[in-house]
Amino acid sequence: LMILFLLLHVIRVFVTRAYRPPGELKWMSGSLVLFVTFAMAYTGYTLVYDNVSYWGMTVVSSMLGTLPVVGTPLLHLLRGGEEVSGGTLLRHYDLHTKLLPVFLGGLVIGHVVLVRLLGFAQVEGSRRSHSFFPDHTLKMGAIALALVVLIVDLVMIFPPTLGPPANPQEVASDVSPPWYFSAAYMWITLLPGPLAIGSLMVGAALFAAYPLIDRRLAERGWPMPIVNAVVGTIVAVAFAALMFLDTQM
Repeated sequence: LMILFLLLHVIRVFVTRAYRPPGELKWMSGSLVLFVTFAMAYTGYTLVYDNVSYWGMTVVSSMLGTLPVVGTPLLHLLRGGEEVSGGTLLRHYDLHTKLLPVFLGGLVIGHVVLVRLLGFAQVEGSRRSHSFFPDHTLKMGAIALALVVLIVDLVMIFPPTLGPPANPQEVASDVSPPWYFSAAYMWITLLPGPLAIGSLMVGAALFAAYPLIDRRLAERGWPMPIVNAVVGTIVAVAFAALMFLDTQM
């Protein structure tokens, strides 16, 4: 749910172009929040340590190991050696419960501070200002309560399950990751390792820098609402196609 709501927030900001000046720093800091959240989702996924997560961790770390120059040191840093082992699990546990939460907390605080300093983006048709109490407080309280009820209901209706224990001698028949990693997993499956990882890193950099790209194109007279519609459609279709391919393999 956290990933889902983050992605919905990103879509909303992109569609309304709320990243325009003075919102560039808010978009960039929010991008870092999104990336670190994905990192936490990955480390949390590996901590299940069933056979699927074990082989998923093996595939991801092996792909990272193919990067030029930094690949081998990064592989050893994540695994604690050449192979995935109990030490690898401990490293991912420390990342998930110590380092990444502190990093994420700092980024969220910084993002909120930027929002307060730079102000909220004005959407056409909305009021210019809202009182913190009771308007904002009651609205956020109602949303928080609804989310708690939703999460409890989902856990009761769809209780989490574990697959077979991790077994290095038995390759899992299906190592497909959770839906939010499905497109990226399919991408690195279709392309050679260095090209797949490198292109994902370039894509992440372009995503974070999109406000600067938008401003430069707008200065040159490009119709940015149309450009955004085209870019958004291409990205959505590409993600949907990759996720569909993942379900067929």
